[in-house]
Amino acid sequence: MDKGGELMKIKLAMVDTDEKYLSKISSVFNKKYPNEIEIYTFSKRDAFIEIFKNQRMDVVLVNEEFLGDDLRRENTQVACLTESLDITEVSGFPAVCKYQRVDLICKEVKSLCAELDTKVSYSLSGSQSPIILFHGASGGLGTSTAAIGSALHMVEQGHKVFYLDLEKNGYTRDVLVQDSSTTLSEVLYAIKSNRANLSLKLEAYVSNDKGVAYYAPFKTIMDFNEMKSEDVKTLLHVICNSGNYDRVIVDTDVCSDEIRDTLFDLADCVVMVADGTEIGRNKLQNKLFELQNISDNKVEHLMRKTKVLYSKFGSQSNAAEMNDVQVVGYINKVKGDHRAQVVSWVSKLDVFDHIL
Repeated sequence: MDKGGELMKIKLAMVDTDEKYLSKISSVFNKKYPNEIEIYTFSKRDAFIEIFKNQRMDVVLVNEEFLGDDLRRENTQVACLTESLDITEVSGFPAVCKYQRVDLICKEVKSLCAELDTKVSYSLSGSQSPIILFHGASGGLGTSTAAIGSALHMVEQGHKVFYLDLEKNGYTRDVLVQDSSTTLSEVLYAIKSNRANLSLKLEAYVSNDKGVAYYAPFKTIMDFNEMKSEDVKTLLHVICNSGNYDRVIVDTDVCSDEIRDTLFDLADCVVMVADGTEIGRNKLQNKLFELQNISDNKVEHLMRKTKVLYSKFGSQSNAAEMNDVQVVGYINKVKGDHRAQVVSWVSKLDVFDHIL
């Protein structure tokens, strides 16, 4: 809760008769989320009620045996602890399965907390994650392969990475396994609804696979077309200031000039992906010319943070001379039947070590 400008942790109470379970989950929460959640556990209902009379709780997870209408309180979300993922509601209370990964329970706690009218947030790291924007000089160059490959590479290097797929036809699902039912469509709706506790809501929508955090792509192109530059600014602000990531990789192709200009402006590094063909070099030069005309007073800054990555480089390719931008490296043509295999191979290249 935001009180007097001070950021406070989410107060979570878990009430269950299984003392061993409570001890174990409390230990994991305290170890993994010390700056986000303050957890209290109770094995006896009477003891909890006595505390609950005088102390605020944001979220209460209680087993069915202890469930009751006397737990309902303004600005507190109550859910029933169950033993099955298939149960979604018990006696009018939402259900949370106790036997799932702690990070998934934490995600459900944050989602419940996001429904509160009061503003609840948790301590942030105070540092903003750098944004690396991947943008293709044209389509079909393997820009997304390079972007996801770089995300996986940086995870292997020990970084905490968020991958944001802002392509019209993103293929994240071909490489990363989705562990959340929500997508960027729901993320955009939450942003446009100007909801309280937006950061908590958006974090509850995050999927994670192979160490990479991400949102699943938009459900429809119509949803994608609803996205505006202000929505992109809000989304990146939430991600970069969450304190959960030290690298944010944005993958984009076709978007409005307004969104493109916003992304180039916000990015700490712009990676232009091109091939070495004559046509490809011409497209790259045209794209760089576009960059130079975004804003006259930002040309030097934009060109200084822009780098070129040659992809699908083959025997018929030649790197163009770049006087104003740095060439960070080359990705040779890769043979593979599946995108996941190609991305896995690309992720092992050291070319990504030279981006930042």
